[in-house]
Amino acid sequence: MTYDALARREESMNTNHPDGSTSPGEKVESFLAGKASIEVWPDRLEQGGGGRLANAIFGTPARVYRYRRRLRLLTSVALSPVIARDVISALSCGAFKDALHMTITAVQQPNFPNEKIVSRTYKYIWIGNPKVASKSLLAALLSMDPNAEIIRNKSMDDICTLYPEAEDYYSFAFVRHPFHRALSFYSELWFAYQRYPQVIRLRKEKKRRDLFERFFGLVEVCNFDDYCQWLNTCYGSDLFADSHFLSQSLLLRLDGGRLPDFIGRFENIESDLSRIAGHLDMPTPVLPRLNTMAGWQTTPEALRTAQLTMATLLTERNKALLRTRYANDFELGDYSSA
Repeated sequence: MTYDALARREESMNTNHPDGSTSPGEKVESFLAGKASIEVWPDRLEQGGGGRLANAIFGTPARVYRYRRRLRLLTSVALSPVIARDVISALSCGAFKDALHMTITAVQQPNFPNEKIVSRTYKYIWIGNPKVASKSLLAALLSMDPNAEIIRNKSMDDICTLYPEAEDYYSFAFVRHPFHRALSFYSELWFAYQRYPQVIRLRKEKKRRDLFERFFGLVEVCNFDDYCQWLNTCYGSDLFADSHFLSQSLLLRLDGGRLPDFIGRFENIESDLSRIAGHLDMPTPVLPRLNTMAGWQTTPEALRTAQLTMATLLTERNKALLRTRYANDFELGDYSSA
C-alpha cells in the first residue's frame, strides 16, 4: 500500500471548526464507529484485545504497555487533515498496523531536549545542536570550566527559572549546512550503521528502534533518496520532529523565540570558537575529534572512500528536497549561496 507524498508543514493541526464542519479527528471516529468488527480498537487493549497486533508492531509487551495510552488517542488526537486522510485510507484497506503507526507519529511533540551548558565562571549558555560536533564542543567547554553545569531535558525557560542570573549570560550555538547535517544523521542510522563494529551497533540499536517506532515511514532499509522524500512529508516535518532532524532555526531558539547572541558555523568551528572565547575572556578550548567516521573506519583510504560515497548521495533532486525542507536553516546559517 502506498501513500501520497505530502507537502511539508501541511494544513493546520487546529480541529476547531466554528462553522460546524467535521474535524479530521471526528472523521476518523465516525469512520470507525461503523467498523465495530475491528478487533484492534485501542479501548480493547485494556481487555487484552488487539494484543497480537500491538506485539507485531512493537515487539514486546513492555513496549505495548508504554504506547497503550497513545494508541487510545486514535479517535481523539488532533490529527492534521492529511494524517486523518491517511489513517482512514489505511483502515479502509485493513492496514491497521499502519493506521496505529501514523497515529503514534501524530501525538509526538517536537523534540527540544538538546544539551546545554551553563557556566557561571564565564557567564555563558551554550545550546547544543545534534550532528553539529555537539559531543566535541561539550568536552572542550567542560575542559575550560569543569564546574559548568550540563543541562538536559530542560527548556531555556526552565534554565532561567533555575538560574535567574542566566538571563543576562552570553548565549551561543553552532549550525551546520543542512545538506551535511542530513547526511550525518542518515549515515548514523543507515549508511555507517552497517559498517560499525558489533559493539557500537548494539549501543546504537536502541536509538534506531525508538525512531522507527515513533515515526511512520522511517524503516530499517532506507536509501538517502527515500529519506529526503520522507523529510518532506507530514510525518518528517517539524510538527513532530526529533531533535536530529528538527529545523535548526527552531531547535536553537531561546525563551521568547529569540536566537542566541552568536551563531557559529560548523564549517568555521575552530575560528568561531576562538572568537567566542575572546569575547568571554576564556582560554580557547581545543576541540577533540569525537563521534567521527574515523572511529569506525580502519584506514585513511577506507575513510576517504566512505566520504566520497556519501557525497554521491547529494543528487540535484535530493538537494532540492533539502532546500525546501530546511529553507529557514539555509537563511539562518547564510548557506543560501552554497
